[in-house]
Amino acid sequence: MLPPGLAGQPGGVELGLEVADVDAVFHKWKEKGVQTVTPPMDLPFGRTFVARDPEGHLIRVYRMKQG
Repeated sequence: MLPPGLAGQPGGVELGLEVADVDAVFHKWKEKGVQTVTPPMDLPFGRTFVARDPEGHLIRVYRMKQG
């Protein structure tokens, strides 16, 4: 699911990476200059943010809710 107002490219791919600490990854990537599309946010499935790789593909970083 993309954030409101963000459209995917036809035939595009979104890679999902499950991590232990979404906020730590977000801050580390920002420090390294990774283009982030959304800030970390809580959604019904868990915590997540979206970034882009150097070619523009979307990368969703997430942590599923426990329990």
